[in-house]
Amino acid sequence: MFPDLLPVEMTETQRKAALEHPRAGTRTAPVPVVLDTDAKNEIDDQFAIAYTLLSPALQCEAIYAAPFAKPEYPSAAAGMEASYVEIQNVLSKMPDIEPPPVWRGSTAFLTETGRPCESAAALDLIERAAACRARGARLYVVAIGALTNVASALLLRPEIARDITVLWLGGQPEYWPHTDEFNLSGDVAASQVVLDIGVPLVRFPCKNVAEHVRSVPAEIRKYVEPCGELGAYLARIFCDFIPGRVRSKVIWDIVPVAWLNNPAWVPTEVRPTPRLRADRSWDLSDLARPPYRVAVDAYRDPILLDLVEKLEKFAGREADQEEGSR
Repeated sequence: MFPDLLPVEMTETQRKAALEHPRAGTRTAPVPVVLDTDAKNEIDDQFAIAYTLLSPALQCEAIYAAPFAKPEYPSAAAGMEASYVEIQNVLSKMPDIEPPPVWRGSTAFLTETGRPCESAAALDLIERAAACRARGARLYVVAIGALTNVASALLLRPEIARDITVLWLGGQPEYWPHTDEFNLSGDVAASQVVLDIGVPLVRFPCKNVAEHVRSVPAEIRKYVEPCGELGAYLARIFCDFIPGRVRSKVIWDIVPVAWLNNPAWVPTEVRPTPRLRADRSWDLSDLARPPYRVAVDAYRDPILLDLVEKLEKFAGREADQEEGSR
């Protein structure tokens, strides 16, 4: 925890509005979003990139490469660079969509010193938050990896907390006996900063929430693989990731995007923001903490149906364009 980190001041009305679904009122314009992703860590980020860009309700303004580390990529820098390359790879399979700018993120994880890790991604986030404020809009930061890029931007310019809402896939439910989960466990200090600094936050736990959104190779081959070059790629990496006859795979990272598309698919509750202890357990004792929104379920069928329908529509548009060019 960062006891000296005071939450950014916001009125109750401001905070309540920032935690509402962006399309809760009469808004019809696309919601401005940026996507912060460790795209080479697994295979679900690629689905989330496609889902975000194929959602007419969203305007993806930038994509940031998030750091991660595991045996194949033993440092944050290696993981971030691999993610940067993979983001470009996914975008190359969507040639008729104007690609958003892609920025490299941090080459290190935030430490308990709380010193920000300056990166192109963090600086771009600061600039985009200010640009949204200038036009009277709120920027939604969809973070589906480690939080160092987002936390660093907030430490560099805490005032942007008033202009953004962070959607984070990370941790476990508050009732779970531990918080161990890849995005949180690998970047504890950054997670603490985001929880403590008072930025409006919507959190999507993994256990009993995001893990509901899973599929199997047969389903992906039938419905995703026929959807052009993009669908074929998504199907291949999904099926290659889970060899075997009877296996399923969670597509974790599409859940925050699904909430933006339709909040009924991902029910949420507003609660006091918990603290994250150094031992990675939740501290729920301070009920005066700023409120946050947390997902309590995720409905697999409508989410995957929406994803498939968007892929099919995109593939049909591609096919029509190819036919017209002959």
